[in-house]
Amino acid sequence: MAHSSSRRLTALLLPLLAALVLLFSAAGAEAAGKQATASNGPTLYFAIDNTIYSMNTQTGSFRKITKVTQVAYIGDISYYNGYLYFCGNKYVGSDGDNCHICRIKAGGTGFQDLGAGFSPRIYGGKIYYSRGRVTVSYGTPYTDCLGIGRMALNGSSKKALVTFSYKYATARGLEVLGDRIYFIYSGSGGMTLRSCPISGRNTKVISSCGYYHATNGSTYFYQNGSSVYKIGASGKSTYLFKMASSEYRILGLRAGYLYYGLHSYNGPSNFRKRNLSTGSGTKINSMGMTAIHTGTGKFIVVERYDTGGNFIVARMTTAGKSYKKIGTYHRA
Repeated sequence: MAHSSSRRLTALLLPLLAALVLLFSAAGAEAAGKQATASNGPTLYFAIDNTIYSMNTQTGSFRKITKVTQVAYIGDISYYNGYLYFCGNKYVGSDGDNCHICRIKAGGTGFQDLGAGFSPRIYGGKIYYSRGRVTVSYGTPYTDCLGIGRMALNGSSKKALVTFSYKYATARGLEVLGDRIYFIYSGSGGMTLRSCPISGRNTKVISSCGYYHATNGSTYFYQNGSSVYKIGASGKSTYLFKMASSEYRILGLRAGYLYYGLHSYNGPSNFRKRNLSTGSGTKINSMGMTAIHTGTGKFIVVERYDTGGNFIVARMTTAGKSYKKIGTYHRA
């Protein structure tokens, strides 16, 4: 094949992540200088394949908003000033991707394609994202990652902030905290957490890491093996605690708790939360969660593996009660 292992990793990861990407939220309609999230007040937005849903996180009631027929998969949803911004993958399948930054009115109308790219984050009334260029190899499209960029909310005024020299590099998990951009870089030399000033350039390596991370808008949490670290306003990385196994993954944040879990195909699974103030941990249940979506209320949306490549999307409380299935999706 003409593409490298890094590009192959991008192709395999994105359809899965785009179906239900990790959405970490506190309040969605933020002022300039804050990062937009997937919620607007008590309303949390999420997607299953290319269908957008909303859920009231106080009552647990949910509804379908619209099916976005212009794309096959949706991920990285943010709410800002009446619009939902997201990554839309136009390619059906797991052997490639055709990723674009898109937006649609929160009511489900007025779809707009803003250009090639992924991992969009709204901060200070602008979109920060991984710049993309779609190429075709042996008839299959792939989204090359050119670096980090910024553009206006309508897709105009695009500007390159960071340019990658390695052709098959990718940048996932992009977050903007204070005056710095954080992202997980995958390329020659493995996977590393990196950051740069919000104006771009001068990228620095913080640590080797895994893909899974979480942010509450002011602190960035990431894992390196089984160890969990945080980065605050100072930009310094601080060790927090060690999970029982490197197979655990960080899933999300809500109300001072960090959620993480172990999804096992053959052995026992585990879904836990840790109080970040006291350091005490609590087991929620034995479900193998692969993603969670949180808002301001007690109800959250969870994703868990079922069987045969099928995944279940459900809602439940943060204590693991009132579980109700919302839908399913399949990945080969």
